[in-house]
Amino acid sequence: MEGLLLSGMSATSIGPDASQVMKGLANLKWLFVMDAFPTTSSEFWRAPNQDPSKIQTEVILLPAPHCIEKEGSFVNTGPN
Repeated sequence: MEGLLLSGMSATSIGPDASQVMKGLANLKWLFVMDAFPTTSSEFWRAPNQDPSKIQTEVILLPAPHCIEKEGSFVNTGPN
């Protein structure tokens, strides 16, 4: 897998083993995160036990509207 697009979710917070997810994110070429705020996924390279100098993943944070900004906006992966 070369890259990943996360929209409205934080991959590092949903599974039982966040350290495995962070290792996987560190092996990507690119990571796009669509969220209103930085998340643990978009900032995974700052986590404890991570060496940013060895992580080659290009992380792009795409701004997304917050649920209070625009009615009908896609802001999460759960049912409305």
